[in-house]
Amino acid sequence: SLAFGDVAMWVYGASFGKVLLFFLVLYMIFVYCFVVLLYLVDKYYTNSACINVPEEGELCTRSHFEFAFELSWTTFTTVGYGNVGPAPDVGCYPIRIICSTEAILGMAFVSMCSGLFYAKLLRLLGRAPVTFSSTLCVQYGQGLAVPKAGALTERSKQTISEDTFNPFPVIEFRIVNNRANHAPGKNEIWDAEVTAIVQLSLENDPHENSEGMDEFQVNRSSRWLPPAASKINDGVKSKSQQVFYKLALKPSFHPYFSRVWFLRHTLDATSPLLRRDIRNVIRDRPDGWDPTLNNYQDIRECIVEFNSLQIIMSGASALSRSEVFAEKTYSYEDVCVGWRYIAVCYEEDPSTQRLQRCKKLKKNQISYGDDAATRVDLSLIHDIVPQRGNDFEPVDD
Repeated sequence: SLAFGDVAMWVYGASFGKVLLFFLVLYMIFVYCFVVLLYLVDKYYTNSACINVPEEGELCTRSHFEFAFELSWTTFTTVGYGNVGPAPDVGCYPIRIICSTEAILGMAFVSMCSGLFYAKLLRLLGRAPVTFSSTLCVQYGQGLAVPKAGALTERSKQTISEDTFNPFPVIEFRIVNNRANHAPGKNEIWDAEVTAIVQLSLENDPHENSEGMDEFQVNRSSRWLPPAASKINDGVKSKSQQVFYKLALKPSFHPYFSRVWFLRHTLDATSPLLRRDIRNVIRDRPDGWDPTLNNYQDIRECIVEFNSLQIIMSGASALSRSEVFAEKTYSYEDVCVGWRYIAVCYEEDPSTQRLQRCKKLKKNQISYGDDAATRVDLSLIHDIVPQRGNDFEPVDD
């Protein structure tokens, strides 16, 4: 049987419709259990004389059961006796005991339902109004360069090729505030912080059979190894354990999250997302990343096939002044090598529908030139385009 804690956890995760249906079914089960008990005690113990009904004469079985139902639900819900109640005669003590027991159980049931609904509502209000990008974009080589004029000119290409340090690839995702286009001051998230936990199989663990690995490469303090039983397949004992690492994100903290937040993890010698042999190759390189690997096929091969990447964001809502959170789970199939996110922010033209816009801004005490003039196109949150340099892996639409 399910314990109360298990039921509470199910209520947190289920939809409001399922929870209402579950409580309704549970309520009817309790009521009908007492209906049967009241009917049997009144009919066979007190000779149908202890349930006071408005009708005169002897009751048929159907009417007797119906009046027992009315007495049961009015008692269980503690609304008080109406037309039907225990008879005021002596000798109806069993019916009174049943009614008093049902009343206290009904109060406990209502309190439990109210508490679980309140907790579920708090959990719903505690969700941050944000959307995570549906993909993880990996950029490398020329894709990491930032041209001066917005395009990769021949001069910028020569500057990149002559640079003595080759930047490491980065894996990137973004978070968008769903209420970025609302009036400022009430829809931001303060002191927002993001944590990333990657789950790897044991054979991909950076410390498993890692000769030559040292503390510089992967921080051991960020590693968790949960206990798990070994599996036996065809008589061969195989490891089934999973390892978890905390990824370093930049920037992992945002004091005032109002629109779009880009987060990056660098694929360097300290990253658990890189294969061990690749980390050993780039560990002692003074010029950074190996430029011969700057193509989407090799970049894809360098990345460990992780099981999941859990992203957890927490902060304080500017509207409710309470803690809010959001989470997203990425898989290895969500990685897109050689792609970047399309820009979603744009500036509004004050001359467009000026009268209507001025009335709206005046009502919210916002003038042109404030942050409210910057808008976010929420329909482009998940859209990606090839990185600069035109080297990217094909992806399905």
